[in-house]
Amino acid sequence: AAMLNSSNPRERAQAAWVLGEMGERSAVALLRDAAKQTVRRASLGANRAVDLQIAEARVKLGDDEALSEIRTALLPARNEDLEATALAAQIAGDLQDREATNALIGLVEFKDSEGKPMPPEVRLAAVAALAKLGQPKGGAIAVEYTSAAKPEIRSQAVLALGVMRNPEYLPTMEKMLDDPSGQVRAAAAMAILQASDPRSGH
Repeated sequence: AAMLNSSNPRERAQAAWVLGEMGERSAVALLRDAAKQTVRRASLGANRAVDLQIAEARVKLGDDEALSEIRTALLPARNEDLEATALAAQIAGDLQDREATNALIGLVEFKDSEGKPMPPEVRLAAVAALAKLGQPKGGAIAVEYTSAAKPEIRSQAVLALGVMRNPEYLPTMEKMLDDPSGQVRAAAAMAILQASDPRSGH
C-alpha cells in the first residue's frame, strides 16, 4: 500500500499488480485512491501504464468498473497511446475479457491510409490476448515476427506462439533456442514449456 504512493511509476505499477494477485478485496479502496494520483515528473506513458495496472488489479478484486479504462486504451487516438494499447491488450487477455475481442481483432487487422499495420508490439500483444480468449488465429503473424531485427520483438513473437499451445509451431520455437540473443532463447524455452503443457490438450 505504501508503494502505491511512490514517486517511482514502476514501483506503483508493481504494487498494484501484487495487490491484485493477493486477492484482498479490501485493497480496492486503496487502488481507487491511487488511480486519482499521478507522478508529476513521470512521462505520460509511464503514468498511463500505472493507471492500467491499477485498473487490472481492481478488476481482479471484483471492481469491474475499471474494465472501461482498459477497453478504452484498446482504441488509441494518437501514436503516443500505442504503448498503453499494447499493455491494455495484454491485460485484456489475462483478464479473459471477451468483450474486448472485436477491439483486439481490430488492432491485428488495422491498416492506416498508407497500408501500414499497427506496430509489432501492439499486434503481437493482441494476437497473444486473442489466443488466451480461445482464438489462436494469429500464428502466421507471430511466426513472421520471429525473424524481426529487434530481439525484444522476437521474444514477444515466440511467447505469443507459446500461448497458442499448438504443436504446429514447436519447430519454430525450438529453432529459436539457437537465437543469438539470450533474451530470445529464454523466451523460446518458456514458450516451449507452455506449448507442451498437458493442460493444453495437445
